[in-house]
Amino acid sequence: MIMKRTIKILCILSITFISTQLSAQSLIFNNGSHLVNGTDVYWVFDNGNFNLSSSSTTEPLVFENIKISDDAVLNIGSQTNVTVNDSLIKGLGLSRMTLKSDPAGSASLITLGSIKGRATAEKFLPASYASGSTVASPVRHTLPNIFTGSIGAYYYNAVTLNWSSITSPELEVMRGYWTKYAADHTLLFNDTLNTGEIKYTEFYRIAPYGYGNMGWNFLGNPYPSAIDWDLVVALNGGVSGFVTSTKLNNAVYVSNNNGAYNSFVTGVGTNGFNGIVPAYTAFWTQVNSNFHDPLNPLLPIAGAQLIFNNTVRVHQNLTTGNKTSNNNGIIRLFAKKAQMQDEIILRLMTDATMSFDPSFDALKMMSEENIAPQFFMLPDNATRMSINSLPTNLTLPYSIPLGVKSVANETHQINVDLYEFENDQISVHLEDKVKNTLTDVRQQPSYNYLSLVDEDSQRFILHLGLTTAGMNDFASSEAQIYSYDNCVFISNLHEQTTFTLYNMLGQEIHSQILTEQTSKIDFYLPKAYYLVRLTGNNTSLTKKVFINSKI
Repeated sequence: MIMKRTIKILCILSITFISTQLSAQSLIFNNGSHLVNGTDVYWVFDNGNFNLSSSSTTEPLVFENIKISDDAVLNIGSQTNVTVNDSLIKGLGLSRMTLKSDPAGSASLITLGSIKGRATAEKFLPASYASGSTVASPVRHTLPNIFTGSIGAYYYNAVTLNWSSITSPELEVMRGYWTKYAADHTLLFNDTLNTGEIKYTEFYRIAPYGYGNMGWNFLGNPYPSAIDWDLVVALNGGVSGFVTSTKLNNAVYVSNNNGAYNSFVTGVGTNGFNGIVPAYTAFWTQVNSNFHDPLNPLLPIAGAQLIFNNTVRVHQNLTTGNKTSNNNGIIRLFAKKAQMQDEIILRLMTDATMSFDPSFDALKMMSEENIAPQFFMLPDNATRMSINSLPTNLTLPYSIPLGVKSVANETHQINVDLYEFENDQISVHLEDKVKNTLTDVRQQPSYNYLSLVDEDSQRFILHLGLTTAGMNDFASSEAQIYSYDNCVFISNLHEQTTFTLYNMLGQEIHSQILTEQTSKIDFYLPKAYYLVRLTGNNTSLTKKVFINSKI
């Protein structure tokens, strides 16, 4: 038997044929569609038009070989997944195979052997996507006139850091393109389908540091099937060797229909992106900052390369969900406006560090569209990040600034999902510096706020371990004193306590009575070290803190 399950073939000249078991004999199906058995098992489609479709969500249709005669056409329906283990031979001249695409999705074809002949690969582009669509050619040769009738078609110039009109005589295989149409439109790519190993080497980075667009390169999936980015990383050196092998950071980014960008790195992604890049869709990756060449800034980075082959290919709608094996140390945060939202992820990983980890962290790609809010972390108060991985032995308490960019003064909401953060001993608080509030998100996971126009770059702070900390062996019954920025946090109080602040000369600066278990006190004092003393019937604690006021 050469197929994993039932195959349904519809010939427009006759009826539907269903085959569940294939004998050792040659089977003739209607007007010439038949299976030839022997040492080279293959399907032959001839003398008619055939529609191959499947609605399975669990496994693809699998063939050993396929041959399409000159007098036949094979249409593979949208959302149908087909794998050909060996060769795919199509008649010469006009296309004998069409991979269909519609609003529901596109056909997916994985060929593991050779391909001969031309095919047509469709890509449906909805006009409803506010920021347009990203595409890449799934065939060997495509003329730029494929975008005739569009509002515009561009590639990203990593040297000038701008979008540029297409000037090359053909679309480059493995390069990404952007386009937009005023109405729904279906692109038709017609030539020999790409398969096997494809290598890209035209990577640029014109400056060593700085957030901006430094080192961003816009590539494309060159196959008529999806690719799994985790498999791409594995092929190109693995998690630990990817940067050295490719000169790229491990993260990958794709745009969504709101014009924002979803990110993915080492098993986890934002906004539902699981690292599966759809067929002939473009994506972003970034040259690592260590590989800037100041002597040749306008030349491709020496040794930078990204290799694809058939081992990275998957059928998109058969691969779902986040794939991370570390599912007990992840905090997901969402900034929401009505039905639109953006997500950031904070996670704990054994090999992560406090600095930017090219293997485990993802920067935040800021969109030029402002339809949905944009959410990001600023671990060093400068670098925007969408996925931030921290070491599992993180010293607590720990605080990380959060930023939100919005288009108008409107009501927004921050939701904190701790479902994958299973260490109940670590408290999680959200501070709003504008409203001067501190919310325990284990008790109240949703927080409403009125956004400011443009960017609230450091309005919010996420605090881990203010009240208890299992990871660092803090005594849970002892009060905690913690300073961040210009604030002093007092937590884990169990009685009314007097708070007193002294300068390093022993002079009293401030005193007040605390009655809450957790308190936040703001100071506008010269930047310096101070002493905090807590006194009560059963409390006596003194600690030196640093107040980082901006005065």
